[in-house]
Amino acid sequence: DCTLPTPEFYNVWLYEIDMDGNILWQQCYGGSNNDSPKTVVQSGGKIIVGVASSSWDGDIVNQHGGDDFWLFEIDNNGAIEWSNCLGGSYYDFPTEIFPLSDGGYMVVGYAGSTDGDVASVGGAWHNKKLWFVKINEEGIGQWQRTIRSRKHFDIMHPSFILQKNDNT
Repeated sequence: DCTLPTPEFYNVWLYEIDMDGNILWQQCYGGSNNDSPKTVVQSGGKIIVGVASSSWDGDIVNQHGGDDFWLFEIDNNGAIEWSNCLGGSYYDFPTEIFPLSDGGYMVVGYAGSTDGDVASVGGAWHNKKLWFVKINEEGIGQWQRTIRSRKHFDIMHPSFILQKNDNT
């Protein structure tokens, strides 16, 4: 059972089941506000979860305001290995995580912020930009790129991202 702080808010609820449907472990993650899971990837025995988080407490580390990219890694029993937020003061949310050959990850999503970790490329704060963030194996941002179009990127009109075999 994943007990929520209030019925209006979300938390991340992960569980592992075996081939017979038995729950091996389950765990709730998040804080006292909305923590909406968006993407998950397994690579090399590690599980990385990408969340749009507006919580400032609980498992959340380094929140900037609005919704941030909250990224965390869990071990094989569901324990958090590391946790970090990337974003600015508006709404930023991850949509994809790709493992890279150097042990890090490329996190892709939408950024409404023009401050904090998000490089400003001009335009109004409400125009979402496609945001690429390269993180290392501990979830620390190493570099980023934002792409803005005449019409803003939106979850209702998703961009499709493909990782090629050469990690581009």
